[in-house]
Amino acid sequence: MPDSNPTQLQFLPWVRQGMAAEINNPDTLTPTQNINLSLPVSLWINRTDSTTPDVSLPVKIYGPGDVTGIDPAQIVRTSPAHLTTNFEPNYLPAVEFDRPDFPWLFTPLSAGENERLRPWLVLVVIKKQSGVALGNSANALLPVLQIKAPAQPAAELPDLTEAWAWAHAQVAVDSTTDAETALRDRPERTLSRLLCPRRLDPETAYLACVVPAFASGCQAGLGLPITEGVKPSWELSAQGFTEIRLPVYFSWEFNTGRAEDFESLVKLLQPRPLSAEVGKRQLDFGHAGFSLPELTGAMLPYAGVLQPLQTNTEPVDQRLRLYQNELQNIVNTPATNNPPLPIVAPPIYGGAHARRNKVDSASQSDWLNELNLDPRHRVSAAFGTEVIQHEQEELMAAAWQQLERIKAENQKRQQRQLAEATRNTIYAKHLAPLAARESVYQITGVAHAKMLATPTPTTTSNVLMVMRQQTIPEFATTALRRIARPRGALSRRFKTPGAATQATQLILLNPPPPPLVFTFFRPRPLGKVTMDKVSELAQTQQKFGNITLEKINDPNKINFVIHPENGGPPPFPLPGTMPVIAANFKFAVGRHIARVKQPGSIFKQIPTRLPEAKDLLSQLTAKPGLRQQISFVGTTEASSATPSDDTTPIMAHPEFDSPMYEALRDLHPEVLLPGLAHVPPNTVMLLQTNQKLIESFLVGLNHELARELLWREYPTDQRGTYFQHFWDARGAQALPDIAPIDQWKQPLGQNSGADGAGNRLVLLMRSELLRRYPGAIIYAVKAVRAAGQLKLSKLTEDQRYPIFRGSLPPDISFLGFANLTQEQVMEADPGWFFVIQQQPSEPNFGLDVATQFGAGPITTWKDLSWGHLVNSEAELQALKFVKVQRVANGLPKIAPPLTDDWGRNSALMARITCQNPVRVVIHASLMLSSHNS
Repeated sequence: MPDSNPTQLQFLPWVRQGMAAEINNPDTLTPTQNINLSLPVSLWINRTDSTTPDVSLPVKIYGPGDVTGIDPAQIVRTSPAHLTTNFEPNYLPAVEFDRPDFPWLFTPLSAGENERLRPWLVLVVIKKQSGVALGNSANALLPVLQIKAPAQPAAELPDLTEAWAWAHAQVAVDSTTDAETALRDRPERTLSRLLCPRRLDPETAYLACVVPAFASGCQAGLGLPITEGVKPSWELSAQGFTEIRLPVYFSWEFNTGRAEDFESLVKLLQPRPLSAEVGKRQLDFGHAGFSLPELTGAMLPYAGVLQPLQTNTEPVDQRLRLYQNELQNIVNTPATNNPPLPIVAPPIYGGAHARRNKVDSASQSDWLNELNLDPRHRVSAAFGTEVIQHEQEELMAAAWQQLERIKAENQKRQQRQLAEATRNTIYAKHLAPLAARESVYQITGVAHAKMLATPTPTTTSNVLMVMRQQTIPEFATTALRRIARPRGALSRRFKTPGAATQATQLILLNPPPPPLVFTFFRPRPLGKVTMDKVSELAQTQQKFGNITLEKINDPNKINFVIHPENGGPPPFPLPGTMPVIAANFKFAVGRHIARVKQPGSIFKQIPTRLPEAKDLLSQLTAKPGLRQQISFVGTTEASSATPSDDTTPIMAHPEFDSPMYEALRDLHPEVLLPGLAHVPPNTVMLLQTNQKLIESFLVGLNHELARELLWREYPTDQRGTYFQHFWDARGAQALPDIAPIDQWKQPLGQNSGADGAGNRLVLLMRSELLRRYPGAIIYAVKAVRAAGQLKLSKLTEDQRYPIFRGSLPPDISFLGFANLTQEQVMEADPGWFFVIQQQPSEPNFGLDVATQFGAGPITTWKDLSWGHLVNSEAELQALKFVKVQRVANGLPKIAPPLTDDWGRNSALMARITCQNPVRVVIHASLMLSSHNS
């Protein structure tokens, strides 16, 4: 989407801050101007009612003679960068500083007429030649640049009387931040810049240096006595100006390229129709040898990796069927021979991946049959075989390095296999027999906090939370559960041999809820006391040995009495004559029963229905593989991710992510784009990929590497897909170009990678543009009709960016696009545009490449070129620097209202020479080849 608050660059002729802003000595641009490095400072002490200060002293400020070095951190960018080898010769070199006032920081003057102010340092660019040297010197505090014969200082140094024109400040402004606000509060939006107005020669080495602009700065850097003033560091009109030594604050080196910039190169691009020879060639299958039939003039069209859109379908030689039948008999011989004998025959490419050792010419829709019986596809697969044979040593070395990773993966699979077997055993032995839901709840107690109370996507409560909503006494959920667990010590001790396990109910599950009960095992039909139900204690006689407890409905007494068994004599006197031990026994039993049996209902109704035992188990064990899938509270739904069930140890399977089109290009460049010689220079057009050839080539690669791995005794089953990437998609959507070969189910050409695409659209350029400017932005935009014209859509969803790119030396570049079909781009209205745009991140300064000389006056600064400064090619070669002062012949020729801008101040010169990013838009309908339908 377009930026609703776009940022613009604003240039300022100078910036002063701090005490320097108080200097009041307008710059007259003369070398003899008087300066005063002192400023009066006045101080009033505890009063403001007088015009006479208590203290008034002159304060000396720093000048250029006080500087013996600059902080390298102040330099944020150089144009070009250090050691650049192809800088545009029509551009002006530049250096940028972090402080917006840095070029005028030590200038002892204020702005003069037309806001002109000389900087205290300048950028010079010197051609590397004999007589030019940069190094250390005795007594000098800085590196020294020396220019002497045979080099000529006057030809290498700019005119310092115009130094004010090539120093400016830059501020990024928008609707919320103006220049004043940015200078005060937004330092990240400001910088300053020095330009060198030198005209550069193509393919030449240069040395760029930041040096003092005033003689006092030179004296300080060279360790000489300092003479204050604004005398320039050099004067081109001085007599005997044959040698000079300058201290250097900062330096870098670069080389220029050919006399072409982005704008000139992109303007040369033209959409041209291609001849019929481009994109395909003829394949002779009539003389294949190997006992195949000899067929005179048997030719098939063989399309390259890149082919024209909608290539016309040519009639296929009917003798191809005869060829395929014979070829089928040959390649099937090892499998059909009876008895089987070791017979050498042409390979069945991909046979190991498909687990087949025969092909059938009657089923051409099958990818294995089509690949192995069509001579065009067998040739493509053979190219993959050739690549492996050329690079087998490097590939095997990389494969052995990956073997450790394969061993680690097999170890993980074995651990998964052991874990699954353990889970199966535990489930079958301990979980599956649990029919009673109460037992499941006891066994799964530690996991209740992670188990959902109800199996619904909106559940926010777990089992533990719901259980805690009940008024269960603490001892009922801990002590009793521990005592009454089915396999606990108490249950095992008193359980009758052969009796079924009787679990202990702890909570209510399904409405209507019965009363909560506690059941202990009855060790014998007759034996010691058994408390069947606490709730029935008051209704049933209970036995403790030979003692019977019977309820007494007297609220003032303990609710039971003791009777001797079978009418025998009481073991102790009746109440009133009861000994102390009997009274203590009765009191203890009463306290025990009172603690177990609470008055009224012990537990309340559970407000939330809990899952059944089978649902509870399903949260712990999920098929297949019994993998644990506990749903955590807070998630919207249980995870549906299922780990891989493949626990069988795999054979070694190395993988290579390199784009294999490069290997094919290096061995057989004509296969990438047949008929390349018929593509004119500076051509841009649309093609499409040949997915059938790509798949055939990659199958050949994988097939031959599998054979090589087997020969080298590498642990492999020959079914791995080692190469899935044909195109160079690094840094983009790195999707594989084919799916794993052992998973192919579709016909040849329809087994592409993750996005399932077939043939892709490709933009091809035969130009130096992308080699010189690899950072150029190229993308497709849907066209929209507005006011009767086709324009670029501003919607993000209407933009398509390349997913891969490649090159074919020396000057072919191509980019592949996804989600863009040939049917879409072939529409003339509205169709699609392809945009080729210069990287806009950093501004450059300069003039356009000269295409004519002595032309008429320009009416826009965007058209200003080096040809407008001279009248002929010879004058251009003699021109060394851009002159701000317009000479008598009126050059450069400028038409009103531009006349007053040239040379007024540095801000206007920056705007004039600033090179805006170039963008070229080409409609797709103009780039279709001539032999398209």
